[in-house]
This record gives sequence, structure tokens and C-alpha cells, in this order.
Amino acid sequence: MICLAWLLLLQADPNQARFDEAQQLAAQGRCSEAEPLLKQLAETHPSAPVEFALGQCQFGEKDYLAAIDSFRQVLAISPNMVEARSLYGAALGLSGRPAEAIEQLRQTTRTDPAFAPSFRLLGMFEVQGGQAGPEARAALEKAVSLDESDARAHYWLAQLFLLNKNFDAAEKEFSASLSLQPQSPQALLGHAKALAGGGQTDAALQEFQTLLKADPPPVDALLGVATCLYDLRQFQPALAAAEFAQQHVTDSLDRRALLWLLSRLYRALGEPSKAIENERLLAGLEAAKNGDLVRFRTLQEEAMSYRAAHDFAKVAETLEEALRIERRQDSLVMLGDAYRALKRPQDAEKCYLEALAAGPEQQEIARRLTEVRNGLEREKR
Repeated sequence: MICLAWLLLLQADPNQARFDEAQQLAAQGRCSEAEPLLKQLAETHPSAPVEFALGQCQFGEKDYLAAIDSFRQVLAISPNMVEARSLYGAALGLSGRPAEAIEQLRQTTRTDPAFAPSFRLLGMFEVQGGQAGPEARAALEKAVSLDESDARAHYWLAQLFLLNKNFDAAEKEFSASLSLQPQSPQALLGHAKALAGGGQTDAALQEFQTLLKADPPPVDALLGVATCLYDLRQFQPALAAAEFAQQHVTDSLDRRALLWLLSRLYRALGEPSKAIENERLLAGLEAAKNGDLVRFRTLQEEAMSYRAAHDFAKVAETLEEALRIERRQDSLVMLGDAYRALKRPQDAEKCYLEALAAGPEQQEIARRLTEVRNGLEREKR
């Protein structure tokens, strides 16, 4: 027995040495060298620490799909490992699967209410998805309270306040983020927007102009400069900034804001024909947006009529079209119910998962999701 134990120790030592070497390489930022060692260890001696270290390397290299697989392996071995589930959620979100990310991060915050990164990541993905309500705010405020040195937690809390037009609170949180990461252009841009929204035009203009030194300059900064100059009644330089921004705008909201600004500037500078042309373009965008909203409501009403008639195929067809216009929580739930009636549980699962992430967590939607998943598990047996 002693001889066997000694032999096993000899066999274990080389693996431990390789693991230590891989960790040292990763700590030095040499993940491309550490990853092959960790993959070999994962194949021959799979364990939570090895898979976690491999996932960290892959995450650091922005190979999020590979990181997802590694963190999934960790959780299969050690389901309560909070750090792994938090990074698993982050990798899901960064790979374009925010609904799954939010589900994992909500679970992590319940498992360990003292692990700050989970709260920050949860709030971040919710704000990125357009949520600015009490749940996202609570997550980000908890992240800040747990770790006041987390610049990104302050930044995303500020973004939430900015969405809610609470400019004073946004300015405070952007300032906190900048005090921790002074070179962050994103935090500086947000701070400038908060100053502008709060009526501090001169200070905002100075910060927007600082951001124009980047190549290419951010479109939001160009718009900010143009808007501030307009507010200060410096119409000619405002027009030059707006016309330059026009060459780079791609976002529809930015385009609408720019067309409005250009029409005002052309009128102020005595060029009514150009003002009228921009007003015409703006009216076209607004009409298209309003038309989409009308079409969405019409499709919603049609889907409810089909549901009352138990024509679930038409419910699904109608809501699929509606959701191409706007991803709404109630529509996603209704579509999930239709898929269940049509014996399409995988599609129903996707709808309920997205619905849970599209707004505040609701127990009724969670119940539906659990029922569908339980059914899918029974089918596998």
C-alpha cells in the first residue's frame, strides 16, 4: 500500500507542476502558452480548478465560445462555484446570448449575495438590454456598495441614471468611475452627456471636444459638440460639427437627433430650403417609426384573437412577425405559450428565457420555463 501511494504521488507531481506552470504563464498574461497545457490537463485529469483556469484563459483571450464550454464543465463538477457561474454568465452575454447570461447571473446573485462582480454583470447586461428599472438599479447599487473601487459598476449605474434622465446622479457616478479609471473615454463621454443634460453646457462642450481627439472621433461626441454649440447660439461652428457627424451616423436614434439639429441650424443661418429638406427626412423617419408601432399593435391584437380561437399556428406566425419589430416581454410569453400548444418545447424555452431577461424577473414566467425544461428532461430519459 505504501509503495502504491508513493507511485501515485510521483504520477501526480508532474501534473501539479504543469498546472502550476500554466497558472504562472496565465498570471503573466501569456494565455496562448498556458492554454495548451491546461487543455492537456483537462483531457487527462479533468477537475474544476483545471477547467476554471482554462476558461479564464479563453475568456481573457476573448474566445467566449470556448470559455462557455470550459465554465460549463466546471459547473458540472462544482455547481456552486460562484466565480465560474459569474464568468459563465459574462461569456454568454459577450457571445451574444444575453438572455442566458441574465439567467445565470441572477442565479449567482442568489447563491452568493456578497460576490460583487455578479451584481455588476447582471446590471450591465440588463442596462444594455434597455432595462433601467428597480431591478437593474438594485443590482448595480449592490455592486457599488460591495466594491466601491469597481469603476465599471459606477459606470453602469451612471448609464442607468442617464437612461432615466437623472442627470445629477449620473454625473456623480461617472465622476466616481473616472476617478478610478481617468483614461476611460466611455466614462468621459457619459460624464459629458450628464453635464449637458443637466444644463452645464460649457463644461459639457469642453469634455466633448476632448473626445474629438480620437481617430475616428465618436459620433456621440460630434453630436454633443454640435448640440452644445447650438445651445450656446454658436450656429456656424455647430453646423460644421453637425455636417461632419452626418458622414458617420449609423444609429437611427442618432440620425433623428441629427436631422432635427440640422433643420434648426439651417433655419437659424437663413437656409430654409435645406431646413425643409432635413425636416422632410425627419418626418419620414418618424412616420416609419410610428408605422412600425401601429403594425406591432395590430399584430398583437390579431394574435390575441387567434389565441381566443385556439389557432396557435396563426398565433405563432403573427407574433413572430410582431417580434421582428419590437421584442416585448408579454409578446414573448404569448409566443412561448403558442409554441407549447404546438408541441415545440425548445422554441417555447427560448421565448420564456428571453422574456425573463426582457424585463423584471417574474415568477409566472419562471414557472413556465421550469415546466418546459422538466418536460424536455423527461423526453431525454
